[in-house]
Amino acid sequence: MCCISKFLTPITKSNARHLSSITLIVGAFLVNSFGHKVTANAGIAVAVASFALLITSGGLSLRELFLGAVFGLGLGNGLLATANLSLMMNMTDPRHAGVYIGTWGFAQAVGVGSAALVGGVLRDAAFRLTGNELSSYFAVFGLEIILLLIAVPLLLRLNVQRFRETSERLSPTQALAA
Repeated sequence: MCCISKFLTPITKSNARHLSSITLIVGAFLVNSFGHKVTANAGIAVAVASFALLITSGGLSLRELFLGAVFGLGLGNGLLATANLSLMMNMTDPRHAGVYIGTWGFAQAVGVGSAALVGGVLRDAAFRLTGNELSSYFAVFGLEIILLLIAVPLLLRLNVQRFRETSERLSPTQALAA
């Protein structure tokens, strides 16, 4: 039986802070240079490629590739988070800023929490079906790839200017529902 966790090595808090800072700087540069949607899509592309590399590295038992994929996944998620946060900040108007920032924080927390729960349940269900730990992780990573790819056309539909115009005419609750 193969276990992906055997590849994990501890990352010190100091290294994690440096990597987070690098992702923030790169993300801010990309947002300022190319815009929110391009940066978010770059984050999605890096995350999708990283999930594919996680699947490949697990199947081939390539520790170095696995560690690189984990780094890439962190980079992709960091770029996506930076782009999403700055996109949300651009969509707010001063009258609704507190409501939108609070709603974004709540949605982010619910998303992260439910992703961990659903991912764990799906991994356990896949393991019960296949009896293979590696296949169960592959199933979850494959689903994450699909969901990230679904996010691309949804992201492209966002129109910051239209949202701001709409939100200025409506109450915060009505604007969020629109």
